Amino acid sequence: RYVKENGENITNDEKKAIDKILDYDTLAERYSPEISDPVKNEFNRYSTEEDLKNYFKAWFNGLTKRPDIYIEATFNNIYGYFYPNKTSWYIYYKYDTRIVEDGFNYKYNNLSFSRDLLSSVGRSFPYIPIIGMSVNIGFNVWILCIMLTYMFYKKRCSDIIFLVPAFVLLLVCIASPVNTYFRYALPFIFGMPLMIALFLDNDRRWKNEKKR
Repeated sequence: RYVKENGENITNDEKKAIDKILDYDTLAERYSPEISDPVKNEFNRYSTEEDLKNYFKAWFNGLTKRPDIYIEATFNNIYGYFYPNKTSWYIYYKYDTRIVEDGFNYKYNNLSFSRDLLSSVGRSFPYIPIIGMSVNIGFNVWILCIMLTYMFYKKRCSDIIFLVPAFVLLLVCIASPVNTYFRYALPFIFGMPLMIALFLDNDRRWKNEKKR
């Protein structure tokens, strides 16, 4: 993003340092705000430690000059994990051609109508009012945050342990190269009913103990 928006202020030495790692000439065109794959796919795996050192020096120089661009780039790559109105949903209902190319004999059955119907339901599910929110990443993250805040407020830090795996996974999502990628968040979304049940059960037991 820095190269795309501030390329005219990048020095020749910085351009050379970046080019050793990420192919500077096409970097701005390959940049996509919500997915890092087009950029990282051109990473030069034959680069030396010296190349990387010079690259990170150029990277840090850019950060000191235009921190706003770096903040915007980071926000664009993670906001969907917290924003309930952002939906990124896809389902697989056709085989990948590489399966056949690799020698796997894959054939469809004759239930094409049923298959298309189910895929249509699957594609529309996240947009169904209320119910669809159950698979919304941002909505589920806010539920996690609400449960965590409540436990801190009630000083029940020992109960937080069952939320730790979900928050670790959230950190992995934030560090991932794609914004709002359902596959990355899938474990804690599918585990949310269990976490909510544990939260409510622990809360009920805690209130009963206080009454004694």
